[in-house]
Amino acid sequence: MKFSELKSRFKNKYVMRVIAGVLCIAVLGGGYGTYRVSAAKVPAGETVEESTEEATEETADSDVDDSIGNIINDLKSGASKDVGKEETVYLISDADGAVNKTIVSDWLKNTDGSATLEDTSDLQDIENVKGDESFTKNGNDLTWQADGNDIFYQGTTTKQAPVSEKITYYLDGKEMKPDEIAGKSGKVTIRFDYTNNEKTTATIDGKEEDVYVPFTVVTGMVLNDSFKNVQVTNGKLISDGKNNAVVGIAMPGLKESLDVDSDDFDGDVDIPDYIEVTADVEDFSLEMTMSAVVNGLQTAGTDSIDLSDLDDAINTLTDSSSQLVDGSGELSDGAKTLADAIEQYTDGTQTLADGIGTLADSAPALTSGVGTLASGTQSLASGTQSLASGAQNLANGAQSLASGTQSLASGAQNLASGTQNLLTGTQQIASGISNARQGADTLNANVQALATGVPLLINGISSSAQSYAAQGANVDADKQALQQALTDYTTNVTTAVATASATATAQAIQTGQDPTAAAMAAAQAAAQGVDSSAVMAAVQQLGTDAGAQGAAAALNEISAQLAGGGLTVDNITALANGVSSLDSGLQQLDSGASSLVSGASQVNDGANQLNSGASQVNDGANQVNAGAGQLSSGASQVNDGANQVNAGVGQLNSGAGQLLDGVNQLQSGAKTLVANNTDLKTGASDLKDGAKELADGMEEFDSEGIKKIADAYNGDVKKLLDRLDAVIDAGNNYEIFSQVKDGTNGSVKFIIKTDSVKADDADKK
Repeated sequence: MKFSELKSRFKNKYVMRVIAGVLCIAVLGGGYGTYRVSAAKVPAGETVEESTEEATEETADSDVDDSIGNIINDLKSGASKDVGKEETVYLISDADGAVNKTIVSDWLKNTDGSATLEDTSDLQDIENVKGDESFTKNGNDLTWQADGNDIFYQGTTTKQAPVSEKITYYLDGKEMKPDEIAGKSGKVTIRFDYTNNEKTTATIDGKEEDVYVPFTVVTGMVLNDSFKNVQVTNGKLISDGKNNAVVGIAMPGLKESLDVDSDDFDGDVDIPDYIEVTADVEDFSLEMTMSAVVNGLQTAGTDSIDLSDLDDAINTLTDSSSQLVDGSGELSDGAKTLADAIEQYTDGTQTLADGIGTLADSAPALTSGVGTLASGTQSLASGTQSLASGAQNLANGAQSLASGTQSLASGAQNLASGTQNLLTGTQQIASGISNARQGADTLNANVQALATGVPLLINGISSSAQSYAAQGANVDADKQALQQALTDYTTNVTTAVATASATATAQAIQTGQDPTAAAMAAAQAAAQGVDSSAVMAAVQQLGTDAGAQGAAAALNEISAQLAGGGLTVDNITALANGVSSLDSGLQQLDSGASSLVSGASQVNDGANQLNSGASQVNDGANQVNAGAGQLSSGASQVNDGANQVNAGVGQLNSGAGQLLDGVNQLQSGAKTLVANNTDLKTGASDLKDGAKELADGMEEFDSEGIKKIADAYNGDVKKLLDRLDAVIDAGNNYEIFSQVKDGTNGSVKFIIKTDSVKADDADKK
């Protein structure tokens, strides 16, 4: 295939037509080229009783009904999943397609022979049409007493069908109602338009778009012998020699779901959404029509579209093409480099030939100079022997120096390590003393506050005991109240003193003040500020009820208990003095620890400097030792080299004659190389031109062919396939018209039956 033909094959619309054609074949389950017209019964359970039809109508109805039934059965054969509930919806319509009544026939399959069958249905007027099995109903939930049998039942509904049918009649191009065209003669057109009412939304290319359930509509009608020159759009005319039948097919909503129109197909294939019949007719009349509406995806058995292999193939194709472009470009660059190098090579061979000629002219002088060189190399070998002996003595002295400095460096390192440990230990001691001092400061402040508050408490109790005399009731209860008030007051004093002293200590440390003095002042203020009114009120109540003597006895007993617990003015004072002494000692110890840390730090710094200096001295001594060793080794090598030069010059002297003969042979070969330069340059130039042409062709093939193929696929084609996948999902998700129980697979088909169009004999013209 030529390159231009390859480009034309992958235009966007061409690829879209191919994809759309595949879609039509999948939805139709093999196409609609031929249908059986032989007699066939409607499947069991699909019973519709209409007693108003005349015998002649029933005969015509049967022919079309048989054809539709065969088509439905053909389409149903493509379904892939097990169905537990099959539903047929009969839409009884006027001659223009308007629905008058909807009858639903359901077939529950009892595959396990169960005694009962559970079902869900929103139908009205439900009745068993093939058996006497009964059911109970709870809301929309049905329980059938199946006794191992399948259940066939019918009901009615007022719900709108997912596909609506509209029939329009034209006589000689003018639209007419069914009762107006009946009995007329002329060019008649009957057009069936279908509206898909069942849609969902799907995300396509990042946007929410409407997607219709892919219903397929098959419409059939029988034409009497008054119809001549029949033409059918989107259908076929079928004749058995006696009667003519029209069978057409449409897929409403599919173009909208795929976002395509007829112009995208260029006549190669189309997605029909209407059926039209045109004929020359005398005394127009038409028996009823029947249309079957089925879920196209249930008939095709299509689950999803797997594009991963195609994606991988497109990616591999584009990657491989890019690699070929890169490779051909590198080949072209390499060929150009080779041609340039060969140009330089041919120039070099000429220069080589000229140089060899000069060498041949100079060869006799070379042989003479080699003899003079041999004499000088003997003197050189003698001098290098003396140099090697002196260098060895220097190396021995440097070795001793390096050994001594190594010992110095080791001792300095041990000293530095020890001083570091000393510094660490003193820092830990100083930290511990500092922490202990802070704790002593806090303790001292609390004890000082306690020493201030306890005397006040004891004096208050004593004063209260002397104030109250002789009143008497509820003495025991008042004692308990006073005891609790005292306990609360003591707790409040202790808490206030501790909180105030801790806060004052922290603030004094931050501002650089004396934390001990600040804590003492704060503790005294806190103790004095604690509310003692509750204690005083309890004491007053006790004095009022029990009298001054009882109150005095109770207060004296409390004082005795406090004294017995060690809470006396002397004890508190002694404790405060001890804590103050402890705090003073820790202050001195803290100061000394700081000095110790400073001294240890200075010692550690000096030891580190000593260690660093000793290490540098050792490094220098090692460098001197290494240099002396290298000097000794180098001097020895120089001596060996001088001896080798001396021996080599002797060989050179003997080979000078052989060199002269070789130069003459080399001059002859150089002349041969120069003679072949022209052919070599021509071949390199041809290779460069061919590689450049190949690189240009590959780049054009990649940009105009491979990349356009990939762009077409990743653009319109892939988007169309994404829409097709959304259509498949919509079809797979639609199972039933009425309702189906969770966990049960359903399938549904719709039969639209229209009235006939007839006129009385008196109205015929």
